[in-house]
Amino acid sequence: MKGLIDFLEAAPAAVGRQLEEVSFARRAPILWEGMENSAVYILLEGDAEGYLQGVRGQVSPVFHYCAPSLFGEFEVFCGRENVINVAAISPCRLYRLSRSAFLEWMRADFDFTQYVVSQLVRKLTENTVLFDKFGRYTVRERVLRTVAVWHRAGKLPQLTKELLVMEAGAPLRSVNRAVAACAGEGIFCWEKRRFRVLDEGELNAFLPQ
Repeated sequence: MKGLIDFLEAAPAAVGRQLEEVSFARRAPILWEGMENSAVYILLEGDAEGYLQGVRGQVSPVFHYCAPSLFGEFEVFCGRENVINVAAISPCRLYRLSRSAFLEWMRADFDFTQYVVSQLVRKLTENTVLFDKFGRYTVRERVLRTVAVWHRAGKLPQLTKELLVMEAGAPLRSVNRAVAACAGEGIFCWEKRRFRVLDEGELNAFLPQ
């Protein structure tokens, strides 16, 4: 089955001329919620993360993008505004393609259309499984995963105990016990009203894949 790079190499000439190469530094926002959606992105190098951010700042990851991958296509079919945020996890090099050129590409290549649909289905399926799995985690595992996600997004200084309680879906006393256990294991701790990572490698083991 063809991959994204294969489709890029075989893209119609009119589409290829509209591919604009762009770069983003580590932790830089690429797309943000409410932004008018005028393009899709093809990630050529680096990693990026799509996430939802609640009104109180809580971060809920929805997908992790590894090169090569496509994002922004969901909004092409569900509205003119982005519904998620996407930020660079590492320095990223991408192609940006206008919404109209992307739709032109899909009209010209049915195999590419099938590929795009399969990616949408995969994302929806993986997120359904992810949220179901999260509900089965212990409080400690939910706390670790939440702290890991905020740390990867470069937002750990903004994570409060109140937000952690909301994200972990557990009472404060249970979250406090989990935080104390993680500190005892040398993974992360809570000091001076902030979380501090002690072992990044151990913490990253709890990141959603």
